[in-house]
Amino acid sequence: MPTKGSHNVVQSRLLDRLSDVELKSVLAKASELRFHRNSVAVNQGHPADRLFILTQGRARFFVVTQDGRKIILRWILPGDVFGAAAISCKLSPYIVGVETVQNSTVLSWSRASIRDLAAGFPQLLENVISISEDYLHWYVSAYEILTRQSAEQRLARLLIGLTEQIGEPVSGGIRLDVRNEELANAANMTVFTVSRILKTWQHCRALSKARNSLVLHSKRLLLATLRHDNFPQTD
Repeated sequence: MPTKGSHNVVQSRLLDRLSDVELKSVLAKASELRFHRNSVAVNQGHPADRLFILTQGRARFFVVTQDGRKIILRWILPGDVFGAAAISCKLSPYIVGVETVQNSTVLSWSRASIRDLAAGFPQLLENVISISEDYLHWYVSAYEILTRQSAEQRLARLLIGLTEQIGEPVSGGIRLDVRNEELANAANMTVFTVSRILKTWQHCRALSKARNSLVLHSKRLLLATLRHDNFPQTD
């Protein structure tokens, strides 16, 4: 059973400002689950019957559109919460799916357990509301970017954001294990456009590209290419 001393658990915002007694009670109701890389932890459209904290590994939210297109939304890091709809008074479906991109471990609470805990510990419910508000702000910001910024601006912002979220420091920069298809889905553009823009940024040495990863060498050079405004406005 997870203990209070687990670093990733204590750092989760879901457990902020809980007393020692409250924290012990909440963790006592949790189950620890493990998912292999590329597993679906939450299925979009299925009943929201569990709430999760990612404690190890990495995952991401995604949605499948009516025409079958998969759109990547936001990466999930240790301490992050997903499946918060499980705490709602009315059983509803998960709006988005969650898939792991690394072997991952989560803490999980059943809908009945997390609702009982929230009824007894109001701070827990406040934490869920605060987390949900942050996600809403993120989606509003993402929509605004989508409607107001060019393809190059969206891709640059996405890369810089990913370096801060999932980047791995390496010699000469920050490495991102991400494919062109994933970048295209996340930035709402075609793979061809992503490839073209990345080649331009490679030419100016802002980044270097491998098959399924890239290394961002300089945010300054990347942003400088945008100020020159030499790109056609595509996507």
